[in-house]
Amino acid sequence: TLIKFMLKGSSGQLASVSVAGLNTLSNLNLQESPAGTYQAEYTTQAGDNIDKATVTFLLADQSDNSLQLTIDTTPPPAPTQLQLVGNKIGVENLKQVQISAQTLPLAEIIFTLTDQRDHSQFTQAQAAVSGEATASLDASILLDGPIQVTAQLAPDLAGNSGLPAQIEVPKETPTATFLLEIAEAKNRARVGEDARYTVLLYSQNGFLQPVQLSVDQSTLPAGVTVSFQPSE
Repeated sequence: TLIKFMLKGSSGQLASVSVAGLNTLSNLNLQESPAGTYQAEYTTQAGDNIDKATVTFLLADQSDNSLQLTIDTTPPPAPTQLQLVGNKIGVENLKQVQISAQTLPLAEIIFTLTDQRDHSQFTQAQAAVSGEATASLDASILLDGPIQVTAQLAPDLAGNSGLPAQIEVPKETPTATFLLEIAEAKNRARVGEDARYTVLLYSQNGFLQPVQLSVDQSTLPAGVTVSFQPSE
């Protein structure tokens, strides 16, 4: 985190700033620019943790001003007791995967499911007063195989991301099927030009049948046509 200090006073003086409790931020020189304005920057380091510390500015060796400053580089703690109901993802819970974890009372917690190709589903929930947090996620778009389940607290007021808790569970859906995905999130083309998209097909559970690609022309704007190369 970058902290900026600024002091205004008489020009042509020597200026510095110190933060009580931080040895790395003692008598930091402030540069004058423009005249009468003194500035300096400090990047917080691991271990820089203070609460309402006194910040003292010095101008021409005279104490000029003080204020209270809090620096927090400690990430929110990782949730505990992370578990997925049933310990696996199958046909019976594919669209409603139940996850739970224990964390700080009323804290905001993010649950994520991620497959081996980095496809993911996530949701955010608030823990109860007891600290228990639960959520339900749809895993139907995720590929079969190991699924990483992650829970972490939402970033705190200082912007520190929560430490993650992780477990791994298997996903097995016996019905042979495939997953279709468009590589480009969006595309642009001028009138009369082609807009090209890449269609990705992923086989699931041994799916080996040909897939015919097509688009419902009634859903397209007037004058727009679509073709696939190859179409199967």
